[in-house]
Amino acid sequence: MLRLWTLSGESITCPVEELEDVKALKRLLHDLHQFPPRFRQRILIDGRNLDDSAKLDPSVDATVVLQALQKPSQSEADSLAAAAECGSLSKVEAILQLPQDPDAPDRSGGRPIFIASLHGHIETVRLLLEAKADKDSVDHNGATALMGACCRGHLEVARLLLEAGVDKDAAGVDDGITALMLAALGGHTEVLQLLIEASVDIDTRDNRGDTSLMHAAIRGHFDAACVLLGAGCSIDACNGNGHTALLNASVTGHKDVVRLLLELRADLEVVDVEGMTALTSAALTGQLEVVALLLEAGADKNSTTANGHSALMRAAVKGQTDMVRLLVEASADKDTVDDGGCTALHFAANYGHKEIAALLLKGGADMNAANNEGNTPLMRAISIGHFSIVRVLLQAKADMDARNKSGCTPLMLASLVGDYKAAYYLLEAGASKNLTRDDGATALFIASLQGSAAVVQVLLNAGVDTDIALKNGLTALMIACSEGQILIATLLLEAGADKDAVDDKGFTALDIASWHGHAEAVRLLSEASVDQKPVSRAVGALSMRAPGPSSDQEIFWQMAAMCGAGFCIVALLAIPFYSRLQRLRRPS
Repeated sequence: MLRLWTLSGESITCPVEELEDVKALKRLLHDLHQFPPRFRQRILIDGRNLDDSAKLDPSVDATVVLQALQKPSQSEADSLAAAAECGSLSKVEAILQLPQDPDAPDRSGGRPIFIASLHGHIETVRLLLEAKADKDSVDHNGATALMGACCRGHLEVARLLLEAGVDKDAAGVDDGITALMLAALGGHTEVLQLLIEASVDIDTRDNRGDTSLMHAAIRGHFDAACVLLGAGCSIDACNGNGHTALLNASVTGHKDVVRLLLELRADLEVVDVEGMTALTSAALTGQLEVVALLLEAGADKNSTTANGHSALMRAAVKGQTDMVRLLVEASADKDTVDDGGCTALHFAANYGHKEIAALLLKGGADMNAANNEGNTPLMRAISIGHFSIVRVLLQAKADMDARNKSGCTPLMLASLVGDYKAAYYLLEAGASKNLTRDDGATALFIASLQGSAAVVQVLLNAGVDTDIALKNGLTALMIACSEGQILIATLLLEAGADKDAVDDKGFTALDIASWHGHAEAVRLLSEASVDQKPVSRAVGALSMRAPGPSSDQEIFWQMAAMCGAGFCIVALLAIPFYSRLQRLRRPS
């Protein structure tokens, strides 16, 4: 028997034959006599400290001395963390023998026991546990040692920690993630099984409301999902966004997990906060095989999201031709409308997906359906500039004279955006060329206003009426002159536009060109010998116009060339008077 003395004079007798060395003695003192861990014990014989590997001599009394933990510097704490990361037992042992606090974090906040567990160094973890490292301490991210081991799939480390009595259901401070969830995210089935056998809560949720099954599903870990489902986890649990495991697996395209969940009767029609089901989610992300599985299982092919989008619309938006074909063949409703009144064909037209538009038309989609603004798919294609869609719709005999709520026809919209090709094909297909909006504007007037000379030429070649006026009497020629569109005005004059037409105020194209200071337009109209019976009106327009880039002298000489010397005398007398008047008031 070995007799030990404490500094307080207490005597302890230990059976030496059962102890191999000093290390074993220290462990015995810890286990039976509540001494601190061996790293804080010193066994002295004649004042000499015995190494842990030293053999014991029962014939000699020894003294046991207890040492307080040393608060390490940051550098010393970093050294222990680095040794734990490398799994260097000798370095960890030496540092703990100082004795150094085993829980001191490194400069990034990492705890030695977490670092060793994360890297799978089981003996280092065992050593730190012996040093009474806090087994449930958290690092700067709120993760425990068990989470670190489970995250990387270190089965034996996880087993050791569970045997040490760690909190198996501890959750991350910031995200609420548990060790079970981390094992599910990594697809570590053996670790999952170990945790389940340790009676962890299999349906606990993280801060987003996700369960371990949802995590396994979104990562596509089939075997992990099998383990969790076999343990009886909730198959239809929803997170805060309304997502289930089935929706997670569907949106990410993990067909094996989807098939498993369908075989176990997962709810097909659960909707998330945006009104999306597994089917609409899969369609949105182009998961063709998953959509096929869901349709085969009886998913509602016409379900719509909170804003009215169906799976078919989503596929049309994304340009997923095969997905559209699958849904059309499954008899999905091709004319479902969203909150804006748009159908799948509207979306195909809007995004220029020619093949999808053709598929929808072949499937019987309503080519003339109007959205809430009254726009048909043809109108949308023209407005966006998708000429290939325009041709497809015209070949399908779409209504070329339909009007939207602004009163515009497809031809007017082509004029508005300056699409001469669309205008040409509309006219070739028989679109009415002289229809007017509520304000009296024709396609020609709109093209003239927009400065679309190419569209004007196409319209003139088709024989449009050049003199249809707005309700206020403005004609295409007048608006072209007011905007200084010389090329368009020339085209209109050559096509026989009435040079002498007047608006509801009695002004001609020449008056308007003068008013706006467009000297070239005045010259053009002058050379065309515009009939100017009320000469004074032209003078008035000249003098009252707002200042512009053309000079009064230039306008004056254009009018003089047209009207002769009589005009010169009147104008020379009038210009000073009107110049003073112009400074006093602007025209109403």
